[in-house]
Amino acid sequence: MTPRLYTLVALRRRGVPPGAILSFVSELGVTTATINIQIVRFEQSIRKYLEMTVPRLMLVLDPIPVIIDDLPDDHYEEIENAFGPKDVNMGSHKLPFTKRVYIERDDFREVDSKDFFRMAPGKPVGLLKVPYPVIATSFKKDDATGLVTEIHAKYDKPAEGEKVKKPKAYIHWVADAPEHGSPIRCEVRVFNPLFKSDNPDA
Repeated sequence: MTPRLYTLVALRRRGVPPGAILSFVSELGVTTATINIQIVRFEQSIRKYLEMTVPRLMLVLDPIPVIIDDLPDDHYEEIENAFGPKDVNMGSHKLPFTKRVYIERDDFREVDSKDFFRMAPGKPVGLLKVPYPVIATSFKKDDATGLVTEIHAKYDKPAEGEKVKKPKAYIHWVADAPEHGSPIRCEVRVFNPLFKSDNPDA
């Protein structure tokens, strides 16, 4: 059975906890009418449940290395990050921040546009929980595939007495620091929708 179905067995294979399903059912209420519930609503209910019950970590699925040129090669900084942004009782953990980090490929564009708020050449962007923004200065591409293989950036740390420039957006990242246990490689299973329509019977 494909995990992309919405049977209880398939949902369990996808890792949806029973509590999230019960929470979704409670939100719907009781009706005798036959109705069609949008999948988006179900997924929102799952995210809301996980947000309050599961520690939040940062994951990069399609990484691009970012080298912050004006940081020393041995730069190491510990960044405090909460497991639950909305629940302090979940505790926190420390993230290594180094000269070289990984960001998601979708978080970078070679050419900036007004409707894009993440990383692009010459534009400051925040790395989640990192004190100062970074600005992409250049990038390298693979001649065969045309994909960006490396980004160079500078750390936009203000001079003493100046205010920190707040970026318009923050992106998640993972440090390239094997000596500090980062990154941790893992297997991720991404399930795309099985049907193109919200109501396949229609």
